[in-house]
Amino acid sequence: MRRNRSVYMMAAAVAVACGGDLNDSSMIDTVGGEVGVSRPIASTTLNEWSIGIPSDTLPAGELTIRVVNGGTMHHALEVEGQGIERKTQPLDAGARAELTVNLKPGTYELYCPLEGPQGKHASLGMRREIVVR
Repeated sequence: MRRNRSVYMMAAAVAVACGGDLNDSSMIDTVGGEVGVSRPIASTTLNEWSIGIPSDTLPAGELTIRVVNGGTMHHALEVEGQGIERKTQPLDAGARAELTVNLKPGTYELYCPLEGPQGKHASLGMRREIVVR
């Protein structure tokens, strides 16, 4: 139940940021892992120069983040903190990836680790600090 609540909170935050309906269940899904076990999936979008996760507070637990590059250039998502450092491969415009992390209580940075002619994407606004409780 706790995992489902964390996915709903993250999906609701993304829905608000993207102008979506908070009751849109298409933003929440599960994917099977071990027999009889499923893990929640939440969606986020990367754009020039932002990360579409408007909630800076999330509950602890395992979460698969479905990343969509909604921008016009290569982007990636890195999650770093509390002993975790995981990232997606660089994504072409419109490409998708999934990143599964087990978020323990504490502070994390979500950012794009790429650099282009404009500079480091994180320095241009693609950096978010979140607190996991």
